Amino acid sequence: MAPLPPRFFDSSRPPRRAKSEARTHAHDTTSEHWLLRGLNRAWVVLVVLLALQSHCPLSNAAVLRVSSRGAGQFTNVQAALDAAAPSDTLVIMQGTYTTTTQRYADHTYRRAVGWVEKPLTILGEGLPVFRAGTDADTWAFFSMISDSLTFSGLLVQDMDSGIRADGHTLVDHCAFDKQFIGLVVGSPTGRLWIRDCTFNRMRGVGVTVVDHAMADMRRCNYSSQPLVDTAMLVIRNSRGLIADCQFRNSEVLEVQGPSSGLVRNCIVVDAASDVLQTLWPGATIEARNLRIHGKAIGPQPSTPIGLAPDAYSTIVGDSLLIDGCYAGILAMFQSRVTLRDSQITNWTNSSVKMLSYLGPDDVVLDLVGNYWGLTDSVAIAQSIFDGHDDPRENPHGFVSFWPIVTHSVPTPKKSIGEVKARFSQSGR
Repeated sequence: MAPLPPRFFDSSRPPRRAKSEARTHAHDTTSEHWLLRGLNRAWVVLVVLLALQSHCPLSNAAVLRVSSRGAGQFTNVQAALDAAAPSDTLVIMQGTYTTTTQRYADHTYRRAVGWVEKPLTILGEGLPVFRAGTDADTWAFFSMISDSLTFSGLLVQDMDSGIRADGHTLVDHCAFDKQFIGLVVGSPTGRLWIRDCTFNRMRGVGVTVVDHAMADMRRCNYSSQPLVDTAMLVIRNSRGLIADCQFRNSEVLEVQGPSSGLVRNCIVVDAASDVLQTLWPGATIEARNLRIHGKAIGPQPSTPIGLAPDAYSTIVGDSLLIDGCYAGILAMFQSRVTLRDSQITNWTNSSVKMLSYLGPDDVVLDLVGNYWGLTDSVAIAQSIFDGHDDPRENPHGFVSFWPIVTHSVPTPKKSIGEVKARFSQSGR
């Protein structure tokens, strides 16, 4: 239970410096300008390269057609990849592609429908399906080159892994269904742009980014299989951005190690795990305009955590809605949280749990200027578990929450009900 505020103090609006303070508390590596500058520069390079590839009069780029039904120049994807020259375009026609080739890559033997070893554009026509049964460590496409690649209009289904690409890669209008892993980028040269993709009934991770790479995801839909703990984006020693995306029954972002992630303008329905999670020292997340709704849509209950910082990590939030979760925030091991212009409501266990029993210094969660669904300071304090409740187990963790906002923070135009309806209509 947090200490009670002055008895007659009240506030009908957040502090005037709330937003600037939230940004000031963020670690330098979470600067939106810093992250987007790097991504946008690389994006410009990719666009220029693609434009030159498509329109340069000196280019001899060819278009190769692949059809599993015999209507193209090739029936086998790997044969077409081997025959293609750099900058060629492969059009993969409607059909199912399952034939895989085994090669030694990244310190082990792997299988893939297509091994990409040159800069290419790979386009789907009629949403071709890539499926390879239950073989372990099987990919749709595997590439470790640092050149530019484009994948568009493909469906990867029931495979262990989807696409590995370590260069400047654009993936747009692709679908990943019942995958353990959707996309992987694992090289310092890796820059991944994901646009208008669907990740449906996932069994593991949508996108994994490691080794100082960067990922930029926008306008994507993501859902996981029931009772399976999955994450849309996992980044380790890297940077990532998620914007204008929708999620169901999944974790949005997991940041590991000295990494930074940005989340903007997203909505989560039927959340069933730690929605934003930081692990290991140096991990940082900055979230803005994120709506988390933890109440189950179907018969299965959900007990998610809205924000889950761990191990000397940081989460900064501005304009968040955390509703119907087991706990709005679960902070551990000297972690830091700053939250402004947000609301934590309808929790099923605690609004905030603070477990910070390591280290000699006090850790204070800065939750000033938010709406709790209550105006009774005693009730809010009783919903918070920190060092005031059990100083023996939690001697260094405290929550500062006063002054509060006494009215609900405005919600975005796209309501929770509208998003639920969209998921229902799409069968996700």
